[in-house]
Amino acid sequence: MTKLKFSVLVVCLFAFAQMNAQDTKREKPTPAERFANLDTNKDGVLNLEEFSAQKGKKETTAEDQAERFAKMDTDTSGSISQEEFLAAGKADKKGKKGNGRKRRK
Repeated sequence: MTKLKFSVLVVCLFAFAQMNAQDTKREKPTPAERFANLDTNKDGVLNLEEFSAQKGKKETTAEDQAERFAKMDTDTSGSISQEEFLAAGKADKKGKKGNGRKRRK
């Protein structure tokens, strides 16, 4: 009887842990949602200040941010439209898929 109670307790704890783990997973925002979150003044474009406020996986310098901003600003308007932002994200994904290196086995 004690083994049965213990087994039921273990199963319940495992089930609770699984439910809790699923609740804490956050879905990554879509690129359009990221753009909307960065566009703090809601004018439909990102200026360098708004663009530089984004948090990345690694620290970047102001120079790096300005260089990236300039590359994304393909029409040289001084701001990044949502279309430019989305296009840059697609280009990044393509670059990550095939970097020309072969895997060693």
